Amino acid sequence: MASRSWIFPSPIATDVEGVAALRIEAMSGHLEIAEHDRDHVHVAVDDVAGPSVEMSLDGDRLLISHAPGGFEGFWRRLVPSSATGRIRLRVFVPASVTVDVSASGCETMVRALSQDVSVSTVSGRVTLMECRAAARVRTVSGDVVVREHAGDVAVSTVSGRTDVSGRIPVVDISTGTSGVWCATGELNSRVTVSSMSGAVNIRVPAETTLRLSARRLGGSVAVDGQPVD
Repeated sequence: MASRSWIFPSPIATDVEGVAALRIEAMSGHLEIAEHDRDHVHVAVDDVAGPSVEMSLDGDRLLISHAPGGFEGFWRRLVPSSATGRIRLRVFVPASVTVDVSASGCETMVRALSQDVSVSTVSGRVTLMECRAAARVRTVSGDVVVREHAGDVAVSTVSGRTDVSGRIPVVDISTGTSGVWCATGELNSRVTVSSMSGAVNIRVPAETTLRLSARRLGGSVAVDGQPVD
């Protein structure tokens, strides 16, 4: 299939048809990705400073990038966010679209997606609300909040706090020094937590079959308020 590309130096709103997968690359600012009941992707650049926003559709894969050097320069030019400008971006996707986000210092909000979502950041809070598929979040220092989730969750962070809740069959959390709070509504859950020194608190429904694997060097682990050795 043919490729198309766009460059947006200023705020704009546009629709893109025929998208099955979305990838966003951004350095600093605010990102919001949500599902809507249309068959196209709606892209709204509400504010942009620094480099232009570049967008490319390759087959059914849509890439949106706001970084020095565009698509090719994103990882090579991973520099402090103060040197790269900021973006405020909202993207609305159909229920069939998967989402992959890579960011440096962005606050990222993801709401009500039906397909798998992956978010990787250096810093900046990551929030997932009411998603209904597998979710993977990787961050260095940003807090991670997952609420009312239905599907597996994997979180990896060095120093950001992790707060996860919903109907989650499989939870896999790896953290360095920050705390973990996990509440799963599934009656048969598998929870794996690796922590260097943060406190780990897990809550499950009554009569739940919980398979817990907790690896830690320090800190505490508690299930429904009861310490676990």
